[in-house]
Amino acid sequence: MPATPAFVPLRDFWCRYFEMTSRAGPPAREPVALQRYLEGVFGELTQHAFESLEVLPTRITCTGCRNNTAKRRDAVCETHVGVLCGIFQAMTHVPMQAA
Repeated sequence: MPATPAFVPLRDFWCRYFEMTSRAGPPAREPVALQRYLEGVFGELTQHAFESLEVLPTRITCTGCRNNTAKRRDAVCETHVGVLCGIFQAMTHVPMQAA
């Protein structure tokens, strides 16, 4: 009997993306470097603003998302949050949670 494929939630998949691929390493832990890195990852799909990166928890505000529509919101937001978690885990080397 064939094995049933495992379901991996979008957020978890993208959170682990940076561990599973050979994508370039994370940015330095400074706002300008992180902003440029996020622009490279997300392009012009959304804008990110964040408070201090020195102290956790870090608050990131994402605005103007072009894909944040009623039909796509759950998938888009879960992917987005997962990618951000993955980037921060790669930067800090500690597990992250996001809401």
